[in-house]
Amino acid sequence: MSSLAAARADNFYFPKDWDPSKGSLTTFYKTKKSGGQPPSFSGVKNPNKIRFEMMFNVRCLGCGNSIGKGVRFNAHKKHVDQYLSTKIYEFTMNCHMCGHTLSVRTDPKNCDYILSGGLEKRPETIGAAEPDAEAPVDQKALGEHKKQLESNAFYKLENARADRVKADMDVPRLEKLLELKERDKDYHSLNQLLRKRNREHKVIQIKEEEEAKKPKNFALPLVDKLESDDESDVQQAKVQQSLLNYRKQKIQRREEIRNQSIFGRPTSKSLSSSTDIGSIKEKIPPQLRLAIESKALQSMKQEQKQKDDQRAKVLKHMIRTNFNK
Repeated sequence: MSSLAAARADNFYFPKDWDPSKGSLTTFYKTKKSGGQPPSFSGVKNPNKIRFEMMFNVRCLGCGNSIGKGVRFNAHKKHVDQYLSTKIYEFTMNCHMCGHTLSVRTDPKNCDYILSGGLEKRPETIGAAEPDAEAPVDQKALGEHKKQLESNAFYKLENARADRVKADMDVPRLEKLLELKERDKDYHSLNQLLRKRNREHKVIQIKEEEEAKKPKNFALPLVDKLESDDESDVQQAKVQQSLLNYRKQKIQRREEIRNQSIFGRPTSKSLSSSTDIGSIKEKIPPQLRLAIESKALQSMKQEQKQKDDQRAKVLKHMIRTNFNK
C-alpha cells in the first residue's frame, strides 16, 4: 500500500453501527437519513415520510395513554390496497410515550379511517354543559335506524313524534333567523345609509383639522358660537356690555370736568389782559423771566403727574369692580 493510500485510509471514520456486509458508508448514511428506509433513487429525499394528524380521539394499546384529536406524528405512507379506482393508503407511526407501532388505514368506501393496528377508538361522551352537542354518527346504527323506519310502523310513528317535538322547539329560533334575514334584506339601502354617514363624518373631521391648522390670535381657546337656545345669554351679555360702556363714559366726563379751568372760557377782556401780560413780560429782566418759567414748568409737571396718578387709580378701580362681578 502506498503512503498516499495509507493516509487516506487513516482519515476515514467508521461508525459503530455500520455493517460492511450491508453496503458501503454512502449507502449507510443515506439509509440513516431516510429513517431506516432504503435510499430512494427517484431524486426525492424520503418521499414516503409525511406529517400525519390524528383525526379523532384514540387510545394506544401499548401503554394505554390517550391520544387526542389533532395530535401530529411523523408517519410513513404506503399504498396497500385499492377500492375500485381509489388507492388505499396505510400510515404507520410510533407512539410518543412508549414507541408502540400505530397504523391507520383509509376507508374510501365509507369515507372514513380504519384503525388497523395498535390503536382503539376512544368513546366520546356528550358533556352536561353542552346539551345541544351531537353524538358521533355510527354508520351501523344509522343503517339499522333506516331499516326500522322502512319495516316497523310503530318505530316510525315514535320517531315522527320526536321529530315533531324537535321541530316545535326549533320554531322560535327559525322565526328569529327569518326576522333578521328580512330586516337585512335590502342591502343596497343599508350600504347607502352607511356610506352617507361616513361622508358626513369625514366632512366634519376635515373642518376640524382645518380649524386646528389655522393660526390663533392668542393662546386662549375661542368660545364656540352661541346656539339659538342661548338667546337669554346673548341679551344678558348685551346688558352687561352697555353697563360697562355707561361707566366708562361717566368716568371720562368726570375727567373732562376735572381738567377744565375754573374760570370758564376766555372772553374778550381776558384776551386783552393776556396782551397786557405779554407786554409786562418784555419789561421783566431775562434772568428773572427764566426763573419764573422754570417754576411754572415744574408746577405744570406736578399737576400732570397728579392727573396721571388719579387716572391710574380710576382704571384700577374699574378693573377690580369688573373682576368681582
